[in-house]
Amino acid sequence: MIRTGNALKEETARLRRVKDLDANSYKKLKTRLPYIVGSDFENGIRKSDFFKACHYVLLDVDHCTLENQTVPAYLAEDSRVLLAFVSPSGEGFKVLFRLESPCLSLLEYKMFYREFAIQFAEKHQLVGSVDLRTCDATRACFLAHDANVYFNPEAKGVCWDTYIEKEEMFEGVATTPAPPVVKPKAVLDEQKYKAVLKEINPKQTVRKADKQIFVPEEILALQSDFERICKENNWELMDLQRINYGQKVMIRQGYKYAEVNVFFGKKGFSIVKSPKTGADAYLSEALFMALEAFLFVPTQTSQGIALNSVLMQN
Repeated sequence: MIRTGNALKEETARLRRVKDLDANSYKKLKTRLPYIVGSDFENGIRKSDFFKACHYVLLDVDHCTLENQTVPAYLAEDSRVLLAFVSPSGEGFKVLFRLESPCLSLLEYKMFYREFAIQFAEKHQLVGSVDLRTCDATRACFLAHDANVYFNPEAKGVCWDTYIEKEEMFEGVATTPAPPVVKPKAVLDEQKYKAVLKEINPKQTVRKADKQIFVPEEILALQSDFERICKENNWELMDLQRINYGQKVMIRQGYKYAEVNVFFGKKGFSIVKSPKTGADAYLSEALFMALEAFLFVPTQTSQGIALNSVLMQN
């Protein structure tokens, strides 16, 4: 399909022409491409709640120079590489590996993915190009035409559990002391507050009440999803604070704290990391990646392709 499929060839060429004209149109058109997923799901529902097992891992290598629109020759020297093809954008490539044994845990997969991706990037001098955010086992990979696709049916399986340490899964959960309990401060009601201000400074004009915060229904509808994502990752959801056009998601894991702002506007969802002092950088990145993987999955207009059938055709 990747090498000889005429329909995919035409779609890929059209997509790359559009990319040079308009970024938003490119993103929408990209979702029409067929895609593959390296995991199995109950009833074929590609969501975390229905995850069964992961059998493949796929790395995204972005924004790198390709000679003659061909994946680098050094990939053939890596006996673990099963499949490699140029990305739909034409500005990077995808690399597929088979796992030696199925990974049955979403959390363990994320831990393995990050370490494996880092080591692969360092080995092939691709640090900064290998995307470390695509660590969700439910994530889909869009296919693209590549006449020079690399395929090695004899590729060695990756022993995924050698890349993680079990102790890391419980870091900061039960071995660290609980943070001190902060008692809530007494709050004056609005009328008493105005009266106090008037007594202190009779000439001062009392500031008008702040405008009400607007939160789109699309954001409010995500509360149960935020709770589920935190539960899946062993995070404590501290608060969902309303902000204009969004919500601040605040989590804690042991003594570590992180927060991320999720917005909804004319162009859809967007995620912004909070620069708040004291937030843990690694936990903030993990929260950002988990929300990104949930909010920006392919739409139903894409066509899912069985991974084995793709491999058989290349």
